[in-house]
Amino acid sequence: MHRIIDWNELWKVIHASSPEHAARDRDPAAVWDKRAAAYRRATRGEKGATEQELAVLDLRPEDTVLDVGAGTGRLAVPIARIVAHVTALDPSGGMLSILREQMAAAGLTNYSTVTMRWE
Repeated sequence: MHRIIDWNELWKVIHASSPEHAARDRDPAAVWDKRAAAYRRATRGEKGATEQELAVLDLRPEDTVLDVGAGTGRLAVPIARIVAHVTALDPSGGMLSILREQMAAAGLTNYSTVTMRWE
């Protein structure tokens, strides 16, 4: 018989035992605020992966989408081109600031951002 693994509990145990992760937990947004610009540069070349992920989602013009961990908008921006509305949730104001810049550059207004942790 296969043992069922509770991945959420396993993650919590590993995460809680790591001093590095504990420091990040105090203010995870600060970590990503510092990395936002570099993250944006690193994900610019992922157009093929983004297109594949979008194809799997089967999005329709009447859909509303919640992008949890939206970051700089790698998925939220192209999703907003297709659907009625996207809500981008991320703990990092720095990441969401870049996402808003991306939306503005694309001429998109059918989105909202929420700055908060998803846990």
